Parts: sequence; C-alpha cells; structure tokens
Amino acid sequence: MTKDFYIKLTLAVYRVTELFPENETLKHDIRNLANEILANLIINDFKDCSRNIKTLKDLFNLAQEQSWVNSRNFFVLHREYEKIERSINSGEPVEKPRTTKNRKEKILETFQENKKIKIGDLTKIFPSTNRRTLLRDLENFSQAGLIIKNGNGRGACYMLKNATL
Repeated sequence: MTKDFYIKLTLAVYRVTELFPENETLKHDIRNLANEILANLIINDFKDCSRNIKTLKDLFNLAQEQSWVNSRNFFVLHREYEKIERSINSGEPVEKPRTTKNRKEKILETFQENKKIKIGDLTKIFPSTNRRTLLRDLENFSQAGLIIKNGNGRGACYMLKNATL
C-alpha cells in the first residue's frame, strides 16, 4: 500500500459521502475521520489508526443503515480499511518501499555472478516478491535482449545472452 492508495481511498470516501443528504452530520464525521486516518498514515503515525479505522467502519455501518448509497460502496470501503488495519496490527510496514529498480539490479548482479539462473533461485533471493513478478522481470530482460530462456515451466533456465557455459 502506498500514499497514493491512501489518497485514492480517502477520495473514494468523499465520493460516497457526496451522495448523503446535504447537511447530514454523518457525512462530515466520516470525512473528518478519513482525513485524520490519511494524515496519520502519510506521516507513519499509527498510534491511533486502528482505533480510528474501527470507528470509521462503525460510521460506515450507520450510514449503510440509512440506505442513502448502494451498500456495495460501504462493503468496498470497509474491506480496504480492514486491509490497512490488518497491516498495522501485524506489524508489517503499511507502505512497502518500491524496490523494482533495486530488484532488477540485483537480478542482473545475480546473472553476473552465476551466469545461469532458475526461477527457484530468484524466489530464494527475493522471498517476499511474488513468483509471477520475478517471471515478468525475466521476460522484460529477455525482450530487451539481455538474457535468453532455455526450456519451459519450472525447469526453465535463464542465461545472460553473451555468457558461455
């Protein structure tokens, strides 16, 4: 989850609450709490976030009972805030740093050291990176002409294009 995600989620709250009656206090309460959560997430102050998210979800439930808006909107908002709450409570970083460039550089370094790599080798080096992401990286290198692929499936082997074995 990134700061952009948090901002988009807060904007989604605004879009949904825009459909509430004009002077409804619940509209303002939800928006204010969403803004507070956003601010805390952006500055990495998670102290009150879980409590505020729980309160926000309770306000979503109250608003849903009023039938002002399609309940699917509240379902989606509830689910997305729960993801953030789980991330905070698990102690995992709420915002994962973007490491695409570093990962690709490390893959190329691994090729320089080993000349020949299997996808299983990369999953050991990058245990928190999805296998499909690593396969896409290898495919990008292949399309750029840096590596060649021998074989298919899990047995496929990747080599630097100018490497000799």
